[in-house]
Order: sequence, then C-alpha cells, then structure tokens
Amino acid sequence: MRSIVTALVFACAFLAPSAHAQMGSMAPSAPRQDPAVPYQAGVAAFNAGNYPEAIRQLRTARRASPSDGTINYALGLAYNANGEKEEAKTAFERAVRASNAPAAAHLQLGLVALQLGDRDTAVEQQTALQRSINACDAACGDARRGQMQSSLDQLTRALATP
Repeated sequence: MRSIVTALVFACAFLAPSAHAQMGSMAPSAPRQDPAVPYQAGVAAFNAGNYPEAIRQLRTARRASPSDGTINYALGLAYNANGEKEEAKTAFERAVRASNAPAAAHLQLGLVALQLGDRDTAVEQQTALQRSINACDAACGDARRGQMQSSLDQLTRALATP
C-alpha cells in the first residue's frame, strides 16, 4: 500500500493549479487539495469496514485527481463493498482508462460487470488483460506480469462459471 501512496504523492507533485475566469479577469482558484490525504483516509476507512466513509473520502480524493487510476480503483472497491454495483462499475471504468491503473482494475471491472449481467464488458476486460500480458516486456516486470496473469485467470474462471 505504501508504494501506491508514494506513487500517488509523486504524481500529484506535477498537478498544475487551476485558474478560472471571474468577472472577466483571471483569478487563482482555491488551492487544490492534496489527494493523498483523503486517499489515505479512504483506504483506512475501507480497511476498517466503514464503506460509506471510505466512499466519502475517496470521492474527495477523486475530485482532486479525477483521472487517477489508483484512486478510481479504490473508490470502485469501496462502492462494490457497499453494494453499489453501478457506481463501482463506473469507478472501475475510469480506473482502467488511466495510465496508472492497478493490475486488478480490469479484473474488478469484469467481475462487477458479470454481477450486473454485462457479459460483454467482462469479455472486453479479459481481452484487455490478455493484450496487456502480451505487451508486457522486461520494462513491465515479472511482478506486474504475474499480477495481470492472476487477474486474467480469475476473470477467465468467472466467465466460465454458468
């Protein structure tokens, strides 16, 4: 978990502050919140089984960094644990589009899609995982390849279950 938070903090260092037009002039907006703080609080709440609080905190983190794969993945897990399958699917869809998506993001999206009766999305995630494994070279690393293979195997088993 520490490496995820470290990567998130590192990624946030490059976020530019936003500005908005106010009455015809450019004025700086309120300081952008560091997503690492609510992310850590959301993970702690999730681990404690407090899924509504985890969702609240992770949504705050996502507002600060809406395209972050790790944040959207964690939010999807929290929604799923809270029984909010449609919201979980949406969060996982956002996660898999991100360059820093965890290896299990495709798996979780596929599993939630199956629970919602959306087999086509699950098959798409199976295909995406296979493509990722095929493209995984030495720079990708054995650990990540193993995580992707494990996700593919789990999703393949879930798809084979009637």
